[in-house]
Amino acid sequence: MKQAILPALLMLVTGVSAAVAQTEPRLSGLVAQIEAQGYRVSEAELDAGLIEAKAITAEGQRVELRVDAATGRILRQRADD
Repeated sequence: MKQAILPALLMLVTGVSAAVAQTEPRLSGLVAQIEAQGYRVSEAELDAGLIEAKAITAEGQRVELRVDAATGRILRQRADD
């Protein structure tokens, strides 16, 4: 029984590590897309196909953004309190 559990556990841990490694480059590419639209991003999080980011506009206003991760389209921008 223990012999069957160890390989399965190793596959699970390896799969999770690979998924995290793939998310990081994807997020950095998406942040670059946001910055190409004139924002300076200070924080970003990818969750369920959306990016939630804190950024500063070209005019210096602090904003919170919600961005479609598939298209890079900004869905919502609001002032960051």
